[in-house]
Amino acid sequence: MTALLRPLLAAAVFTLLGGSPAHCGEPSFSLTISLAQDTAKAGSEVTVKIVLKNITDHEIRIGGIRRTLPADDVVPANCRAIVTDAKGAPAPYTKYGERMWSHPLEEGVNGTGIFGPMEAGGQGAFDLVLSRLYDLSKPGKYTIEVKYPDYDNEVIVRSNKIVLTITE
Repeated sequence: MTALLRPLLAAAVFTLLGGSPAHCGEPSFSLTISLAQDTAKAGSEVTVKIVLKNITDHEIRIGGIRRTLPADDVVPANCRAIVTDAKGAPAPYTKYGERMWSHPLEEGVNGTGIFGPMEAGGQGAFDLVLSRLYDLSKPGKYTIEVKYPDYDNEVIVRSNKIVLTITE
C-alpha cells in the first residue's frame, strides 16, 4: 500500500511547488545565488544576487507575476527563497514576507505579469532583499536556496545553497 502512495504523494508535492506531474523534463535554465558578504549584523540589510542562465541552445521564455514590496522592490512572485536556520527550521517571515509568500496573490500585493525571451546562453540577474522578507534578527547560521519553476519543462529549478552568518 505504501508503495502505491509514494508516486501520488510525490506528484502532489511537485504540483504544490508549481510543477505538473504530467511531464518532468530537464530544466532550460540554471539558478546561481550569491551574497556580497557571507556575514551580516542582526538587523542589517541582506541581499541575495540571483543569476538565471539559459542552458539550452535555443531561446526560452522566462517569466511570472512580479510582486512589489515597499521601496519599489520587485520580486518575481514565483521565485521563492527558502531560508532555514542551523537546525533546519524555516526562518520566520517579516510582515512583508508573510504577505508575499504565505498567502495567495491578492489585490495590493501583486504587481504586473512579466514574460520575456532569453536567448540561448543568455542570462539575467536580480537582487532579492532577503531581510525584507525574512526575520534575520537572531544571530546564527542560515542556509539559503532559491527555487523557480520552469513552466516550459514543468520542473522546479533549484539554486545552489549558500550559508549566511548573522552576528549580534
